[in-house]
Amino acid sequence: MHIFIDVGRKGHKGTTQFTLFLATPAGLADLSCGDEAVIKHGRMLVIQTYDHDVVWAWIDAQLQQCEAATWPEVLERVSRRLDWEHDYEL
Repeated sequence: MHIFIDVGRKGHKGTTQFTLFLATPAGLADLSCGDEAVIKHGRMLVIQTYDHDVVWAWIDAQLQQCEAATWPEVLERVSRRLDWEHDYEL
């Protein structure tokens, strides 16, 4: 499952979109790799069972760690944790 996260500055219009690929072990086991031996899909978060509250608490905790003095610094820090809209293909 792809989770799309819009990140923006308080008091400013506009957001920057990031994405995270969320999977469970069971979901990964069901994924067909075709002829490939490896599954690689950007930033992937694997959780034992899907729990909306757990996922969003994790995302919130990650974003709290991205505070910085300037907006470009924030974006750079977030892009270390999530895929930036300009850096991925679905």
